[in-house]
Amino acid sequence: MNYLIPTLLLSVLAIVPARADGNPVPRSAAAVAERGAACTHTHAVAYAGLDKQPVLRIKVTSSGAGTVTSFSINSGKTTLTADMTNVQLYYSGSTPYFSINASGDAQAKPVMNKLAKAAKTMTFTGSQAVQAGDNYFWVTCTVSSRARGNNKIDTACDGVVLDGSTIVPAAAGADEGCMEVFPYKFRIAPYYRTVNLMNWNPEHLTAAHFKMMTDIIYCQVRVNAAAEVTEDLAPKDEPSTMAEGLAKLKRLRGSNKVGIIVCLMPNRDIMREIVANDSLRATFAKNLADYVKNNGYDGVDLDWEYPTDSTQWSHYIQFVSSLREELGGKGTISAAVTPRYNGPNAVFCDLLDFINTMSYDQGGNHSTMDCLTGDVLYCKNTLNMPACKIVGGLPFYSNETAGDRNWDAQMGYASIINLFPTIGANVNTFIHPTTGRQHYFNGTALLQSKCRYIMAQKFGGVMIWAYDTDLPVTHPKSAAKAMYTIIKQSKR
Repeated sequence: MNYLIPTLLLSVLAIVPARADGNPVPRSAAAVAERGAACTHTHAVAYAGLDKQPVLRIKVTSSGAGTVTSFSINSGKTTLTADMTNVQLYYSGSTPYFSINASGDAQAKPVMNKLAKAAKTMTFTGSQAVQAGDNYFWVTCTVSSRARGNNKIDTACDGVVLDGSTIVPAAAGADEGCMEVFPYKFRIAPYYRTVNLMNWNPEHLTAAHFKMMTDIIYCQVRVNAAAEVTEDLAPKDEPSTMAEGLAKLKRLRGSNKVGIIVCLMPNRDIMREIVANDSLRATFAKNLADYVKNNGYDGVDLDWEYPTDSTQWSHYIQFVSSLREELGGKGTISAAVTPRYNGPNAVFCDLLDFINTMSYDQGGNHSTMDCLTGDVLYCKNTLNMPACKIVGGLPFYSNETAGDRNWDAQMGYASIINLFPTIGANVNTFIHPTTGRQHYFNGTALLQSKCRYIMAQKFGGVMIWAYDTDLPVTHPKSAAKAMYTIIKQSKR
């Protein structure tokens, strides 16, 4: 993913002889200084109307303190330069990720001149001090609200002037990818599990679903202690592989522009150890990115439940930063979070393409309207996320309402309707006839109300856990059918 620019050798003095002890003979003027740079695309998706979107990362390496005075930029594979306005260069020092919510030197700050409109060639001039080592610059822009879906947003760097010398980048590879404008008004992103797709309910998902959703999050892969991606397969007596399921999803998708996103559900103890180790973290980021690209997924959804303290969240941020560098413009990164419980900070959210709020499993009535609105507003107002990146979670299952609830007693939506075939759309509770325990779920009227709220407030869309628990979409009481009467795949 990183396209290293050939280093510019500033000075190479004679190699000094070694002493008998193997150390070099001191020479006061002896020094070898190298300068270089590397360019990486940062995201695979752009949002129309959103500002400060990072398009390109430029790593400038200096042998010592110096000054950058100019960047020459071109519009690369951009479909229409009119789609890019307010083109701005940001600098984040030695921090390799872009966050406007970070503190101190880690915060990305605007530098040099700002261009109101993009052009085929663009120049940024000014004076920015850099330190010895790696320094990170970012080309950002506002994507026009009129940009058409799937239009490409791209830039490339032709040259960097460091201390009066020009460093000329090598051309980026054709397979690196770049940002494309999200083509829909709202995101509809259900989770679907391999075991139901292939074994237990293989007829449920049909091609018709792919005309209504925008993404499908396919469960699931894990990570082992060696930082390798492992597939979480169906039960041994009913074997299916992720590859077989992925092939089925692609057949059902056909020509529809629906993203197929692989879900990482790691063992929390292993994940904690992996991201805390520099070497393992880098290895896993590369392995996961390679898995996404080699299998033809459109992105990866991270479901670590949960980092428990600021140190673990810091390690998680470093992992997502490395994963974004490895993926470049070849895949989205999303995360499932419970925002107000062991939730992320704003810096973590800056690195994501979108966030899925797990607005369920709360105490008592586990997924009320207040639960959803509280989560999405927290993401917007406290975590400073753009509304278009906030996807509210809907449950297609029940939980017991008692404080000592039995998590294994959860019931999928289809099982609820099969048990209570005449249950009304406005009913959200039932008493289980065997256990006598009260359950809370989202009836179709509540699901529709949540969708209306998301649309009216212009949040990013809805996520569903778990879509495979629903009735066939042709069934009159299908939860998905009720949802799609309010929110569905709709072109911008």
